[in-house]
Amino acid sequence: MNCWHRDSPVRKAIYAEAVAKAQKSRPDLFPSKAMLLSGDVLAFGDKKHPGAPWLKMSIADHLAASQRHYLQWQTGDVVDSESGKSHLAHALVRLAMAVELEATS
Repeated sequence: MNCWHRDSPVRKAIYAEAVAKAQKSRPDLFPSKAMLLSGDVLAFGDKKHPGAPWLKMSIADHLAASQRHYLQWQTGDVVDSESGKSHLAHALVRLAMAVELEATS
């Protein structure tokens, strides 16, 4: 059987690999409410700390801050008293910052 025949395992493997490589990122699948709430937290943070100082922090510092916000939420303190925003949204933003730093380092 010719390797380019429709039923060829070689052709199927090459096609599957090409399809996998062609997969594009799907930011449109990110939950919209989480993105909007994260934007609120980022706007608050930008007013409090202008100039994106988070870029100079370590990944470990962002992970620790994310964990603190998550623990606050887990113990029943749902809203951050300073920002008035959800502790989970703060945790998500800090995780996003850690991911950004990891991806760009």
